[in-house]
Amino acid sequence: MIKRINFLIFLIASILWGQVDRDPRAVGLAGAYSTVSRGFQCVGWNPANLAFRDSVRNTRVSLGYVNVRVQNTILSLKDLNYYNGKDLDQPDPYTGNIPKDGFLELFEDGFRGEAGLSLVSPFLSISRNNWAFTSRLITAADFIMPYDYADLFVNGNRILKEYDLTIDLNSIILGVYDYSFAFPFEGGAFGASVRLFQGVAYYGFDSEGSSSAFLTDTTSIQAGAEYITRLMYGGTGAGLDIGYTSPVMNGWQISAALNNLFAQTYWNKPTYTSKLMGLKEDRIYQSKSYLYALKELTPLDFFGDSTNVMPTFDEIYITDEHRLSAPDNVVKIRYPSWFRIGLSKQLHPEVMWTSDFTASFQNMFFARNTWMWSNGIEIVRSPSFPIRAGLAWGGNNNRHIAFGFSVHKWIFNMDFAIALHNGFSLETAKGIEFALGGYLTF
Repeated sequence: MIKRINFLIFLIASILWGQVDRDPRAVGLAGAYSTVSRGFQCVGWNPANLAFRDSVRNTRVSLGYVNVRVQNTILSLKDLNYYNGKDLDQPDPYTGNIPKDGFLELFEDGFRGEAGLSLVSPFLSISRNNWAFTSRLITAADFIMPYDYADLFVNGNRILKEYDLTIDLNSIILGVYDYSFAFPFEGGAFGASVRLFQGVAYYGFDSEGSSSAFLTDTTSIQAGAEYITRLMYGGTGAGLDIGYTSPVMNGWQISAALNNLFAQTYWNKPTYTSKLMGLKEDRIYQSKSYLYALKELTPLDFFGDSTNVMPTFDEIYITDEHRLSAPDNVVKIRYPSWFRIGLSKQLHPEVMWTSDFTASFQNMFFARNTWMWSNGIEIVRSPSFPIRAGLAWGGNNNRHIAFGFSVHKWIFNMDFAIALHNGFSLETAKGIEFALGGYLTF
């Protein structure tokens, strides 16, 4: 019981110590943040920015953040309103288009749904001079469903077509702790963050060992699904950020950063977290194999034989469920890495333009292994009320538009932002993100 109470305290502390990956200013600039982020807010983006005067001369202490993000790659309010109750085979009276063609086009790359929630407590992330200590709790879930589900739903079962119905699922809770520092020199500044990952829990499917398929040929139906699930507690790992930012030259500044280099977590060995949870070693890694399959069905299985006796459930279906032992090797879960190139320009004493080119090396937990170009504008007409807006492109399912503002009074700084993902309006967006938080500066 004491161990479980200790774990609860640890989990609450992780939530209270967290710094979200996208603080409100970053959200408001649509992620164009690697050159202009300052203080502890540059951790996870470009630690070199800790060396600049507007970071060094101020001590910043977090007042907490809340960040909520939910998105998918398929359906917006506009799509739902259009296809709800519509006959997909009946041509549209206004355009002449057949609705099912457009519906299938939406699912061309499959369906993907993602969700994340971050809660951050006051006073526990801090930057001073050219160093910062931050910590954050990352919670994220990623669900992928292939195109063949939509094809089967719209076009029905077609002879001799094998449908790939394999679903992928990943969900994770991680505590992430950083110590960051930066060094100025004549040509700019260099910075680094040393990162520790403390896993709380992971649940997902083993993508290499899971599959699902459906096939109808001229004489029979074949269908089956086999999934290997993994539930793991108390992973651990490490990573590294490095970054460079140039000095300001005629209002211009450039930067480059690599985030989460060599970052991965190890899950099926005892750690301090698993001990706090009171878990025995054989409970740290829990894996099961689930098998559901049809025996090869022929017309006789549907219509009965000459005795008109229909087959029983057990004669048609194969089901199996059993627990798998932990592998001898350590189970590794990679954490998304990023490469960022940033550029900013002071267009006017009151207007800053900033731009980032960003690419990830993974394709999970809001990361995409493709380029995204972000642009943001920050207007400080009133120092106590900066406003900002941003726009990002990276393909149909990796774009967003964002708006934000801040309120600065004495040493208090409060920030708010909202972003619409995979669309540029409330009607066409396929996801939404809210961020609210603040910090003290003195």
